[in-house]
Amino acid sequence: MKKEDIKEWALLLLTAVAIVLVIRMTILDNRIVPSGSMMPTIRPGDRLFVEKVTHHFGGVHPGDIVVFDPPEAANFEDDLIKRLIAVAGDSVEVKNGTLYVNDHPVDEPYVEDPMNYEMAKQTVPDGKIFVLGDNRNSSLDSHRWGFADLDSVQGKAMLIYWPLNRLHFIWGQGLRIEEEEIPFIGAQTLGE
Repeated sequence: MKKEDIKEWALLLLTAVAIVLVIRMTILDNRIVPSGSMMPTIRPGDRLFVEKVTHHFGGVHPGDIVVFDPPEAANFEDDLIKRLIAVAGDSVEVKNGTLYVNDHPVDEPYVEDPMNYEMAKQTVPDGKIFVLGDNRNSSLDSHRWGFADLDSVQGKAMLIYWPLNRLHFIWGQGLRIEEEEIPFIGAQTLGE
């Protein structure tokens, strides 16, 4: 192989690595889920893509599955992935195994078991979000450690790509309050 060919291949390889790094840092990241706190929607070992752009422009919305830096009170080092339930100004309450947002019960078909805990009504402060794992009774989330910072959101879970038999979009599921879906930007679920 000629010296010029080696230089050309090295430049091509460096360019490809640079493109991948820019995409991972600014547009799309991948994650491996280590726990069952989001079951049945996301299972341990699932690999998923997290898009890192739309929340900067369109914000986050109830129903989004978000990746965020944990608050200090959570006592975790690693990023967390949970379902966004409420944003600043919303009230949240859990009574008789049912989640209420702004005094309305939330229809949660993605939750297998009703919550076995109660939580007094609280209002989400400015700059904060309230998040819960879909596996409500086995998730360390806002019902235990409080609110997360809105600024800590890194992106929205978009697609489970591995294992292949679980390939589907999880972006754009939305919360259903009183049989009416809260509209927001996103794709529909392709199924499980």
